[in-house]
Amino acid sequence: MAGKSNIRSYLLLIFLIVIGVGGYWVYTNFFKTSVKLNKDYEFIYIQSAFDMNDVIYELKDKNILKETDKFEWMAKKMELDQNIHPGKYRIINGMTHRQIINLIKYNKQEK
Repeated sequence: MAGKSNIRSYLLLIFLIVIGVGGYWVYTNFFKTSVKLNKDYEFIYIQSAFDMNDVIYELKDKNILKETDKFEWMAKKMELDQNIHPGKYRIINGMTHRQIINLIKYNKQEK
């Protein structure tokens, strides 16, 4: 009887560790600040002929993105490549990858 109790305890501990690691991964990829600028904001300009690589290059060129692989993965999952809208976008210091993607995907550009 005590053997089953120990096995359940170990399984519960392993399950909690997996949940904790998964939660940390979600936090770092979706909610953690990923933009650290030397000023309050930076503008990017997306032209009508831009594709996903051009958008990533523009963000990297302005020193907005540090981790392009995470941004690219998330942008593909959120289908940004099918919803790139040309315009002028304000990237604010402290934004997350998700917030940048939503700006471009939902065409929330500056007037």
